[in-house]
Amino acid sequence: MDKLPDGARDKHEVIHGQQFAEMNSFENATLYQDVQTTPGQTIYWRLAHKGRYGEDTMGVKIGSNTTAPENLPIVQTMSTDKDAWNYYTGTYTVPAGQTVTRFGFEAISSATGDIRAGNFIDDIFLGTEPCVVAEKTVSPQGEVFEGQELTYEVTTKNGGGDVAANTVFEDAIPEGTEYVPGSLKITNGPSAGDLTDVTGDDAGYFDTVNNKVVVELGELANTVNLPDGITVQFKVKTLTTEMNKLVANKAIINYDNLLTNEQEATESNETTSTVLPSEEINACLAPVALVNGSFEEPPARMPGDTGSPGAEHAW
Repeated sequence: MDKLPDGARDKHEVIHGQQFAEMNSFENATLYQDVQTTPGQTIYWRLAHKGRYGEDTMGVKIGSNTTAPENLPIVQTMSTDKDAWNYYTGTYTVPAGQTVTRFGFEAISSATGDIRAGNFIDDIFLGTEPCVVAEKTVSPQGEVFEGQELTYEVTTKNGGGDVAANTVFEDAIPEGTEYVPGSLKITNGPSAGDLTDVTGDDAGYFDTVNNKVVVELGELANTVNLPDGITVQFKVKTLTTEMNKLVANKAIINYDNLLTNEQEATESNETTSTVLPSEEINACLAPVALVNGSFEEPPARMPGDTGSPGAEHAW
């Protein structure tokens, strides 16, 4: 790809990243790429388009990799003026028997009449929708006594193709517990570290009105680029109870699907803990003897413990 020196370029804003591409530059040809696909699956595509000197028109071409680039069928055309970038999206269902699909981009016309100039493109995506999953754990597991703390960890991953945009983690504090102030943190992933409980300080906060923790995860990349996902941790303290109480909890992840222009949500698995009331233990029925702190004194024994012969070691 040729890059013109700064002084020879027109001044156009970049909509994504630090640079964009002009489709032809010096000669007319189809830009294309071959992608491994599964017959029957739906492939989404998205790109930003902009004219150079006026309204430019281009086409998106999709078909089998056995078809020459110039003969690929055009599935959509788009015309955009020079004043602003526009986004265009579409879908393609892979035909039976087609395991490799060819995606192409071709200039159709330009405002100057010279097909070699114009048709800027940027932020191209080809692939499947985001697929967000969240796995939740609690520690300790099983039964706990009232007043104990529970530590929740939720790992969120995107197993799809496109990013999950504007991803937000929310977790309501379960009934029978209270949030432990200052316990919210990101333990793994971008921006890992402690979070404050106050809105606006960082990515996370404790919503006192709705009694839930909220963390703005932002753009959640797929597992190719972020294999371990992002892990959020926080703690709650179990409240006083007069009988065994089941505490159930799960998180919800909200995000934007850029390919369908829809907001979506997914829930984590549910964790459960059984909170037991504290028992009053009679010290006379369950005595505990402290170990002597002096090396000059014989070892401490429980009442009736005569010890073992030869075991008179000092403590």
